[in-house]
Amino acid sequence: MSAVAILVIVIVVIAGIGVYVVIRSPAGKQPGEIWVAIVTDIGGRGDMSFNDMGFKGCDLALEQGVVDKVTEVISTTAEDYLPNIRALASSGDYDLIIPIGYLLQSATYTVAKEYPQQNFACIDFNSDSGYPDYTPMGTPGALGVLFREEQSGAIEGVIAALIAAQYSKPQVGIVLGMEIPPVIAYEIGFREGLYWGLSWYENKFGTVAPVIGTSSPKIIANYTGNFDKPDDGKSYAQAQLANDLAVCWGVAGATGLGVFTAVEEYHNEHNIPIYQPPFIMGVDADQDWIKPGLVISSAMKRIDQAVLNICKAVRDNTFRDMVENTGGNLRLGMAEGAAGASTLAMLDDLGVSENIKATVAAMRDAQPAWVWEGASELENKILSGEITILRVTDKPTADNYRAIWA
Repeated sequence: MSAVAILVIVIVVIAGIGVYVVIRSPAGKQPGEIWVAIVTDIGGRGDMSFNDMGFKGCDLALEQGVVDKVTEVISTTAEDYLPNIRALASSGDYDLIIPIGYLLQSATYTVAKEYPQQNFACIDFNSDSGYPDYTPMGTPGALGVLFREEQSGAIEGVIAALIAAQYSKPQVGIVLGMEIPPVIAYEIGFREGLYWGLSWYENKFGTVAPVIGTSSPKIIANYTGNFDKPDDGKSYAQAQLANDLAVCWGVAGATGLGVFTAVEEYHNEHNIPIYQPPFIMGVDADQDWIKPGLVISSAMKRIDQAVLNICKAVRDNTFRDMVENTGGNLRLGMAEGAAGASTLAMLDDLGVSENIKATVAAMRDAQPAWVWEGASELENKILSGEITILRVTDKPTADNYRAIWA
């Protein structure tokens, strides 16, 4: 055999080994198995909100046999984002990596460029946030998943306005986490919904909504700057509650859990029974069960269902088709069942007790029917396309609308 022929064989063998190294199954992984990793920011499990909805989606995928293994990576500091995501991608073990949260976008962008063969489903990432490539991460394996928080926020705003009108309250409160695009979208959507609700009340009853209709400002909003400090959420909520609020809405992950504590303590200190304001509003997940009888509604963001359906696409080998067909941006709102307000039926998915469900139902029944009528009307107008809720994700534009919808 000639030296040239030997060289060709060696090159082919080496090339074959190289391919084998890239596509080899990780230790313990059986042919056909699907492995998924989910990476969170510093909040981790237990926020009963954003992160837990991501974990729930993975749990459902496991339970339904869609995936065979889920690895959870919870960052302890912001400096962990890049090495955590890079370690998962470099392992070659995972059919899908799910970085969950806007704060992980920069790190994921870097790693996606390094490993274009890796699939990413990036929750709360989108190309509107400063990355103009073909996909949010610039590779055909990275899907940015964006939710229409403004739609959910608007429905909560209507409910807040009408509860304030019913009980002649002057203001509503919002305790927010970090001032990042998805949180800003919630806030400005809520403001638009509140003013829409006040207008709806005036059209229905022929009079300005009692007290809040003439109050200025109508909304007290504070950003805490974090998502993992319930004590901060409680402190801000306590300060807001001193203004005789109708509702207090926590849009802050685990920090928002402090709002639940503050409102419950306020009720106890002032001998206010449940089913009466001030009410709590939940976010991202159905949180109506956390303090039953005190949570008037929750703004839904069905991260769980999005994660489950994306895992199914990986299992069916259609994930990259999804990336291509959406231009790398999957946008989910009311029309897709991913946004809106919580319903009693959603409590069944959580497996809560019949006593809790009965308490939540009684709390809703204790409010006038026109509260739910107004919220339903805006929801139907959004679904029909008659109304498009403004989506604002940057601070300068948000400041303009904060002045208009104050």
